[in-house]
Amino acid sequence: MDAKIIFDVDGTLISHRDGYLCNVQDAAKYTGLAAPSNEKLWPYRKLTMEQMAVGIYGQDAKKFIDAYRQISSETAYPLIEGVNDALKILKERGYAMGILSHRSSASFARRMEQSGIGFIRVRPDYDISIRKS
Repeated sequence: MDAKIIFDVDGTLISHRDGYLCNVQDAAKYTGLAAPSNEKLWPYRKLTMEQMAVGIYGQDAKKFIDAYRQISSETAYPLIEGVNDALKILKERGYAMGILSHRSSASFARRMEQSGIGFIRVRPDYDISIRKS
């Protein structure tokens, strides 16, 4: 079989919403900034952390991002129920699989390690640029 499957990581393989929302609240509290409501965060859900922080915090974005990254690096994001079994079945059936992410290599590798997903390697490919619509 020559079939290939490419997954997105956040929300497809890993449950990130609750952890993300808690981390945003905690980072805001830590920095003394006002914590945004979930409704205020919603328009930024498909953007990068930098874009979200600038949109919400303006000149305080860097302070927020630094706090968020520290807090987030200590947060484990669980696999969505059934993902491990599904990946094992696909592997047994001969599918080649990969994961795309907008995360930095370090953040992505950390998520893979925390989740227990056993992909062979993590590396950036700067020649590939795909945007979800």
